[in-house]
Amino acid sequence: MQEVETDMAGTTVNSTRTAAAAGTESGIHVAAQASSAAGPQAPKKLPRWALLDGLRLVAALLVVLYHYVGSHKTNWDEPAAEAWPLLHKFAALGNLGVPLFFIISGLVVFRSLEGRSTARFAGSRIGRIAPAFWLSVLIAGPLQLFFFDYKSLEWADILWNMTLGGPPIFGELSGQGFSWVDTVYWTLWIEARFYIMLVVARWVLRWMKLDRPEGWTALCGGWIVFSAWTIHEHGIPELQSWVSWFAFPTYAGLFAGGMLIHVIAKHGFTWVRGGVLAAAIAQASWATALDLTVRTSSVTDVDVPAFVYAVAVLVFFAMVLAIVMTPALSRVRWSWLTTAGALTFPVYLLHGILGRFAIESLAPWMPAGLLLTLLLSALLGAAWLVNKFVEQPLGSRLTGWVEHGLDALSDVVTARRSRLLMRHLGLTVQGSSVQGSPVTAPSPTPVLESRDGAAHTAEVAVVAEATPATAQKVTPTA
Repeated sequence: MQEVETDMAGTTVNSTRTAAAAGTESGIHVAAQASSAAGPQAPKKLPRWALLDGLRLVAALLVVLYHYVGSHKTNWDEPAAEAWPLLHKFAALGNLGVPLFFIISGLVVFRSLEGRSTARFAGSRIGRIAPAFWLSVLIAGPLQLFFFDYKSLEWADILWNMTLGGPPIFGELSGQGFSWVDTVYWTLWIEARFYIMLVVARWVLRWMKLDRPEGWTALCGGWIVFSAWTIHEHGIPELQSWVSWFAFPTYAGLFAGGMLIHVIAKHGFTWVRGGVLAAAIAQASWATALDLTVRTSSVTDVDVPAFVYAVAVLVFFAMVLAIVMTPALSRVRWSWLTTAGALTFPVYLLHGILGRFAIESLAPWMPAGLLLTLLLSALLGAAWLVNKFVEQPLGSRLTGWVEHGLDALSDVVTARRSRLLMRHLGLTVQGSSVQGSPVTAPSPTPVLESRDGAAHTAEVAVVAEATPATAQKVTPTA
C-alpha cells in the first residue's frame, strides 16, 4: 500500500495511497491527489532539546526525594522529619517535579503529534509507556500482596492496573474502589488523557479546517479560560470528578503552556500567541499554588507559602523557554543528557513501593545517609537495566504492532467509505465485471489523513480499467 507523505518543511512527496473495498475486484482504483496548504510563514525545523532530557530527570528525582525524605508516610525507623531534620523541609518541595514534568510533556508530546498520523502517535505513546509500566505493576503488586503491607490490594487490582485506565474508570463506574498499585501512577492517568485530548482536538480542528497554529492557539486559550473559571467557581476538582476527567483544569495551564511554547518555537512569535502563553503561565502558577499547598501540608506536615509554588512555576517556564528559544542552549548535545532522559520514566515508576520497602526493611540496620545514597544509586542502575532490556526491545515492537493494527483498522474504514461513496454516486459492481462507462466523482472532495499525520484535500476519481483478462466497466445504476 502506498501512502501520501509530507516532509517537515511541508513539501508534498508524490505518492499515492490506494484502498480496495472488500469484495470489489481489482481494476477499480481510488487515486488521491494531495496538496498541503502553505502557511504564511514556513515552519522551522526544530532540534532535539537535550537539556530538556536533563530537566526531566531532575523532575523525577525531585519526586523521589519528596516520597523518600519529605513524606511522613515513609518510615526511616523514625519519622522522616527526625531522620532528616534539614533535608526534610527541602524535600517537601519535591512535588514541584510534577508541574515541571507536565510543562515539558505538553511541549514534547504535542511536538510528537505534529507530522504523525493518529496510528503512529498512538503506537509511539503506548510503546513508550506500556513496557516499563507493566513491569512496575508486576513487581509492586505481588510485593504488596505477599511481603509489604503498604496498601490493601487484591489480584483484581493488579489486573486492572495493567490496563492503565482501569482503576479510575472501573472504580468510578462500579463503585468497588479499585486503586492504583502504586500511588505515583495517578500522573500517568493525567498524561494518558492528555494524549487522548490531543487526538480528539486534532480531529475537531481538521473538521473545522483549523488544524494550524491559530486553531491550536485558540483551543489552548479556551481550555485555559474554562479551567480558570472551573477552579474559581468550584475549587480544585477531585481527580474523579467529571470536569477533571475531560479537562483536568488543575494542570491545563501547564500542558497548554508547553504546547504554546512549541507553536511559538516552530511557527514564530505573534502577540496573540504570546498573550495566550502568558495567560497559560498565570493560570498554571495560580492553580499549582492552590493545589500543592494543600497536598504538601497533608503529606509532609510542612506549611509552604502559596507564592513559593507560583514563583517556582514561573521559573520552570522561564527555564524551558530559555532552552527552546536560545540558540546556544538549544544546540547542547551532551550525550549523557540523552541517557538521563531515558532513565526518567523507569526511575519514576520504580521508586515508589520498592523504595519504601527497602527503607523500612533496612533503616533499622543502616545509617540513613548511607541507605539513601545506596538506594538512589540502585534506583538509577535499575532504571538503566529496564530501559536497556525492557523499554528498548519491547517498546519498538509494541509501537509497530499498535501502529499496524490501527492502520489496518483505518484501511477497513476507508474501504467501507469507498463503497458508500460508490453507492452514493450510483455505481454498482456485478460479479467479476463492472458494466458501463467511466465516471468521475464530483466535488465535494473529502479530507484524507496520511500516515505522516498531515491533512490533505483529495480529488477522488473512480476509474474503470480494461484488462486483457476481464473488461471491467463502471455504470451508473438506474
